[in-house]
Amino acid sequence: MAYRGTLTLLIFIYVLACNAAEAPGKSSAHSGLVFQQKADLQVQALMDEYDFPAVALGTYSGRDLMFERAYGQADVGQNRKASPNDKYQIGSVTKSFVGLMLATMLESGQLSLDEPLGALWPEAATALGAPEPTIKDIATHTAGLPRYPGNLQREDGDPILEFTEEQMLEGLRAARSSNRQLGDYDYSNFGYGLLATALTKRDG
Repeated sequence: MAYRGTLTLLIFIYVLACNAAEAPGKSSAHSGLVFQQKADLQVQALMDEYDFPAVALGTYSGRDLMFERAYGQADVGQNRKASPNDKYQIGSVTKSFVGLMLATMLESGQLSLDEPLGALWPEAATALGAPEPTIKDIATHTAGLPRYPGNLQREDGDPILEFTEEQMLEGLRAARSSNRQLGDYDYSNFGYGLLATALTKRDG
């Protein structure tokens, strides 16, 4: 399972980095070498088990890059080796960023989970129509939104990157339905894109 493999890899990297940073009585050079040796063995084992074509690994202490390394092939068809400078889509990792932004704004009192979408982005609420979801509905995937907007063309590359606010509003208008209900869980990448944009309207 790809998601399980990704989670396993992330946990391994976190634990390994903590151990390297906290190793008592060891020089930074020694700790770095130990980290690299362990990373080489464990990352390759996980790549073999879960069939990852490539992994880019980097660890930071504050803002300082302590270690970087790439494994496998960035382009299997062209037999091109992976590099730490290769760029990868991070997919749903962005939901963690949106969740952190939401939690920070809730803690600071900038918004409430019970606020309707229209309180942050009136044009979006108008485009979607009734029933109007709350911030909580969108954050918990219970707003009745589709997984992806109907006007998003899923192709190679990163189609979401250039998806504009106007296109998002078009997608909301296309999602209008008398059968759309609040409360039922339905995982929605579109919803989190909507949530992120709505939060920026309030946060500025």
